[in-house]
Amino acid sequence: AATALTAFESGGRDLLLLHVDGETIGLLDSPSLPPLASGAPLSSVLPSAEPCYALLRHSSEGAPLLFLYSCPEGAAVRAKMLHASCKGAVLASLSGRGLEVSKSLEGEPSDLTHELLSSELSAPVSGAAGGAEAPAVRKAAPRGGRKLTSR
Repeated sequence: AATALTAFESGGRDLLLLHVDGETIGLLDSPSLPPLASGAPLSSVLPSAEPCYALLRHSSEGAPLLFLYSCPEGAAVRAKMLHASCKGAVLASLSGRGLEVSKSLEGEPSDLTHELLSSELSAPVSGAAGGAEAPAVRKAAPRGGRKLTSR
């Protein structure tokens, strides 16, 4: 997995499929990604029986790095929980290697489509200073009913 990650860092690959097996992160057979404009389903490259992580780099230079968490409905509950709980650690180890993930998406393989990826690539990054105002903070409602006092 380390050599495949090094190849991904250097730009030799545009898709990397990872999975958690016990206490190790392994590499799934990562085919080349069909171009986003081709309309080929992304679910054809994601496993349909087990959860996995996918690192995806768009073919254009300077494009954001996407992190996909694909979790099929029919996967084993233990595998789902293991992948869900390890997602943060995987993202932290990727950023420790210098791979800055700009978008993270989760869903079933059929939900992760090229249209979704294209819209995420064109969407502004959250937290960017685009003049958007922060939402107003609402004060929590008081607990309990009104207290009646006698005069």
